[in-house]
Amino acid sequence: MVKDGGFSFGGKGGKDLGEYADRAQVSRTRRFFRVIDPWYWAAYGLCYPVTKLPLSTTESNIIELNIEKHRFVLFLSTMFSLLAWWGISTSEKESLNELVIALLAPAFVTGGAWFAITFGGVQEKLLGAAVSLTKWMFAAFSISLLTMFIALAHIVPWQLTIVLAVITFLVLLSAITYDNVDSLKIGLDDALRRHSLTMMAKLGADDGIWPPIDSEERLKEWVDKGNKNGR
Repeated sequence: MVKDGGFSFGGKGGKDLGEYADRAQVSRTRRFFRVIDPWYWAAYGLCYPVTKLPLSTTESNIIELNIEKHRFVLFLSTMFSLLAWWGISTSEKESLNELVIALLAPAFVTGGAWFAITFGGVQEKLLGAAVSLTKWMFAAFSISLLTMFIALAHIVPWQLTIVLAVITFLVLLSAITYDNVDSLKIGLDDALRRHSLTMMAKLGADDGIWPPIDSEERLKEWVDKGNKNGR
């Protein structure tokens, strides 16, 4: 069903989602510190393509928690980028090519997985673990990407450095936007599965053709029987 302009899945899973989204209420007590927190405003700006949309209260709270997640990742990325800049600036330029090649692996693996996985397939009871996973995955991806940019900036002319900076910014913006949009699908696949089971159970009870389908085991039996009958 729809509640407050968004999905309300109900049951234990819906309760988990509501409790997770309500954590954003606690973070509002830190508004004073956010005013002087540059990483928060950077994360908020990168999340603006989604925050500007008309969202329900629950959806807004989920995005607010995502902003906190990305704020932390941006802070880590800034600290490690400064360390990387220091190390790269004292390194021989001939060795930077090897560094870029070595960083391609974590950037490709985490970047590919970032756009491949979806919150829609995550059960709401596993939401906390999924958010923690994406936080560290995005941290590894952004640090790898920024370190590659810094290494290349020490090799290529300044004109190409500007081009690489734009590309890096757009990659991070698209990754954060994708994460925000995808996070609004939390538990959707599980909700659709429960809805399908409910509808099929009602069909079986009303028509009397098949026994009521009230579990995944019964659903499998129904599909297997249909396959044997050529359905």
